[in-house]
Amino acid sequence: MVLLEHKHEGIDAEAVACHIRQRFPSLPIILLSAYCDMPYRILWLVDDYVMKSEMSEWLIPIIERARTVGRAVAA
Repeated sequence: MVLLEHKHEGIDAEAVACHIRQRFPSLPIILLSAYCDMPYRILWLVDDYVMKSEMSEWLIPIIERARTVGRAVAA
């Protein structure tokens, strides 16, 4: 599982998520962000996202769901 910061100086989260998807298609990716409006092009790359203001409430349940369900890989 990867917890990926959306906005981090010097890092392009979309490129990182794309690279992870190509190399490890079944690895769950959870995006962390301070922004509520996420570009659709990055949302389709990740399994879920959590706003930093809601992390204490939602991060653990999202991690548990990702561990249990995993990521469906298209054949």
